[in-house]
Amino acid sequence: MVLNKNKKIYIDSCHPNGIDETENLNFISPYGCSKGATDLYFLDYARTYGIKTVVFRQSCIYGPFQIGVEDQGWVAHFSKQALKEKPITIFGDGYQVRDLLYVEDLINAYDLAIKKIDKVKGQTFNIGGGIKNTYSLLQVIKILEKEFNYKVKISFQKMRIGDQKYFVSKNEKIKRILGWKPETDFKKGLDKLISWQKNNL
Repeated sequence: MVLNKNKKIYIDSCHPNGIDETENLNFISPYGCSKGATDLYFLDYARTYGIKTVVFRQSCIYGPFQIGVEDQGWVAHFSKQALKEKPITIFGDGYQVRDLLYVEDLINAYDLAIKKIDKVKGQTFNIGGGIKNTYSLLQVIKILEKEFNYKVKISFQKMRIGDQKYFVSKNEKIKRILGWKPETDFKKGLDKLISWQKNNL
């Protein structure tokens, strides 16, 4: 069994080469606590009962078939808003940094983990787009403005509890054990997302 969790279980800290699995956990909010508890249960079931579980601590995932709403799937949400020439609300100053992972790359990681479950059972892996696919929220909006030739109207609200100013995954462990790494450049992946949105939204 592969559990997909997100980055909300880590403390807000900036590492120039990304955050690895040894980073201290800090659930920050009730939302983060629910994610963290599930994460630890999965690991403990592997340790206690020998169940073949693995945990993926994922960064920001985007791609076709993702509708995107204000608090989930923010890349798709931003793109959808720009496509429809609607405003975007940013919680914080917009300089929050994330690494962005294209969905097909994530699926490839799932396939590898399932095929090699005996090798990865009982382990956690941080998984994301990595340093090469790292952008701030405002940088993504600038890319979308150029793509749609539209100046996005942005409103700024207070940063939400539990949001991190910086999160970038360090993918070295999964690369070492499974040979996986992100293959899709963010701008190419974004083009695929936009193409899908134009035909389906």
